Amino acid sequence: MARDPGTIRRRRWLTLLGGSLLLVFGFAWLLRAGGLPVLPPADVIWRIDPLAVLVYSGIWLLTIGLKVWRWSYQLAPIGTVPAWRVFSATLVGNAAQLLLPLKTGEFVRPALIARGTPITFLAAVSTSATERIVDAVFGSLLLIVGLLNATTLDPLPERIGDLPVPARLIPVLGYSFAGLALGAVAVVVLFYIFREASARLIEASLGRISPRIGGTVQRRLGELAQGLALLSSPRNGGRYVATTALYWATYALGLWYLLRQCGFAELSLAQAAVVSGTLAFSFSLPNAPGFFGMFQVSVYAALAVFYPAEQVRDLGATAVFWTYVLQLGWSFLLAAPGAWLEHQALTKAR
Repeated sequence: MARDPGTIRRRRWLTLLGGSLLLVFGFAWLLRAGGLPVLPPADVIWRIDPLAVLVYSGIWLLTIGLKVWRWSYQLAPIGTVPAWRVFSATLVGNAAQLLLPLKTGEFVRPALIARGTPITFLAAVSTSATERIVDAVFGSLLLIVGLLNATTLDPLPERIGDLPVPARLIPVLGYSFAGLALGAVAVVVLFYIFREASARLIEASLGRISPRIGGTVQRRLGELAQGLALLSSPRNGGRYVATTALYWATYALGLWYLLRQCGFAELSLAQAAVVSGTLAFSFSLPNAPGFFGMFQVSVYAALAVFYPAEQVRDLGATAVFWTYVLQLGWSFLLAAPGAWLEHQALTKAR
């Protein structure tokens, strides 16, 4: 007997929700076991100057603007999309990535941009996947370059807080992250270069068995390849890489400023790059809602490479709180105007 599609969808979402709750409770237990505060006392939170909160907010809003700007370079070779649609889909997509568990929010932005534009859903998914890979490359470069130029504790501590996790894991993570990211870039480039050969292979094999299925697979692969059209556009590709570099430089600069305002007065730009790269790694993994746990652990772990455990627990609690609250808070606040613009687009399309 066929199952009701609604029941299947509900079960899938319940499974995702259950997995997310396990992640949240697991990370909460991990942070508590490690003596790493999730919510520090009020006097610890407000040791920061309120003006610093406003300044960092401005820097964070600039990074969001750069994210919108660079996506427009990916979409330009595929089809003409109004700038405000790129803006609104990005704002809603950012919030969805944070809110929805286990990376399912990654599909919201492609779904939105595919409504009422020449961009197909699969082509948009391809642009998002490419963006994640490129971000992984830049994040790993930040981590590695930062480690090569930053002053670390010597020897590196054998614990992060009270957790029996050695801080030397961070350098290992950086080089592993870089290797995986560059490997993913190679796969994407090879897929795009040999897209026509792949189509012919599908036609000669699957197409002979079932022309209908073979044709469907060819069309879907063609749509995915459309999302990589940036590789055939040196002008847009160069602008995309330059904007991505500016995006990550701004992100690292913002963290450098905020962490110094939270008490790490001697933090160098290289050390801030390590924190940024560690966070970039955490963003690439399946997440609990709000990236809860993974975000906090990443910041604490990166700081443990440079500072004694007492400072990581104390000053780190302030830094983790404000970095998390401001990044998530602005992402959710900006989703409201983004959703309104998307509603207007849907209304016009009817």
